[in-house]
Amino acid sequence: MNPLEHNATAPPAADAVDLSEGERRAQRTLKAARRLLVPEEQAAEASSTEAELRQYVQQAYRRRF
Repeated sequence: MNPLEHNATAPPAADAVDLSEGERRAQRTLKAARRLLVPEEQAAEASSTEAELRQYVQQAYRRRF
């Protein structure tokens, strides 16, 4: 499995068929950057598994003063 393919089992989107590998990587990079810049939108896009994992990490790795 290619480590850059975040979901290798999903069929490609209809508009992604004509894109080169570099263009697909650029789109994934831009999408990741948007998630970092606007974290509120990330919650709406996240699957239940991603949300559960995020909650676990936040609880497990809380800052302890």
